[in-house]
Amino acid sequence: MPTSEPESLSARTLRLFVPNYGPLADRDVYRRHIVTGEQAEAEGIATLIPSQTAKVEDLLLAHTPEYVQALRSGQPADLASTGGEWFPGSIDVSLSVLGAFLGAMDSALTDGVAGMLGGGGHHAYPDHGGALSPVNDMAIGVHHLRRRGIGRVLVLDLDAHFGNGTAASFPNDSDLFLFDFHGHASDFGHPDTPHLFKSFREEPDARLYLQALRKELPRVLGEFRPEACLYAAGMDVFSGTPNPPLRLRVPDIEKREVFVFEALLSRQVPVAYVHAGGYASLETLTALHLITARAAHGALCPPNRGNLT
Repeated sequence: MPTSEPESLSARTLRLFVPNYGPLADRDVYRRHIVTGEQAEAEGIATLIPSQTAKVEDLLLAHTPEYVQALRSGQPADLASTGGEWFPGSIDVSLSVLGAFLGAMDSALTDGVAGMLGGGGHHAYPDHGGALSPVNDMAIGVHHLRRRGIGRVLVLDLDAHFGNGTAASFPNDSDLFLFDFHGHASDFGHPDTPHLFKSFREEPDARLYLQALRKELPRVLGEFRPEACLYAAGMDVFSGTPNPPLRLRVPDIEKREVFVFEALLSRQVPVAYVHAGGYASLETLTALHLITARAAHGALCPPNRGNLT
């Protein structure tokens, strides 16, 4: 179980912020996050930090008042349930998840990297939800960083599904870069916000994916020069996913995660990450998400630099 945050915590300890999923906690799609955190703590690579609940006003950073009111009241029902099942108290779960992400961002600005044990909600739009995304934590996260004084933000979305809600949330923001590699896209659009959207639908295997990541991420970091990064470390890229839109094996995912964190931290770009998507057994998903935690921890005190070769 999460423990209270100690007064002094080494920057070499990965902080993982834990939402309260309430009645959803026993469902594998959410339980995967908690089990991953518990195993990372057991390995000695992470400390679990209980979530502080975000405020309803925080939702308004990226969502319309009408949608936020629907999330609170459950009415109209068809709007309130666009991001998933609505139930009394469902907004409390969303606020706990968001609070965990806000905590992870604040911690990353101090330590360099931190994680939130949740999905990130990249399918939620300003005025309605999306697949398993009642709230777009990533979009709210950009605004939170802005109020912390961070100007240029990189959203690095490596979930296998296009972050359509996040893209729609920022139609024209010159101080934001949306980097999205995916194998499946719905409601696909090109905002005026600086972006790199690349589909691997026709070439879903790892070789071209990793080559492109090795080429494009350093280029974007060098040209855009972000002050912080929000990273969606999706595990639905795994080849063992049913009907996988991408086909990365475990060694490929290990290379991806090591490369991402080292690319960011070697350039002093703080990063807060979320688990994003994952569709396999609880045991498999836990093992995959642990790859991210280990890579993040390793980047805090790297013995050597990783690569994708």
